[in-house]
Amino acid sequence: MDMDEAVLKITDDLKKRYSDLKILGVDSLKHDDTLKEYSIIVKYKVRNEDRATVYYFDEAGNILRHFNL
Repeated sequence: MDMDEAVLKITDDLKKRYSDLKILGVDSLKHDDTLKEYSIIVKYKVRNEDRATVYYFDEAGNILRHFNL
């Protein structure tokens, strides 16, 4: 899994929930060898509110879960 693929999947997921989405920034993609998963934090704006969410992916690139920060 690479950074571009992760950002595309996150953007698609967020656009399903928010129509007025603006991506502000993305931290680097990190891999956890123990859990065999990737994580990435994305910062975005929805209705003039800044938000951040951490997304977790399996090694095949599927979104496992996400948490708002």
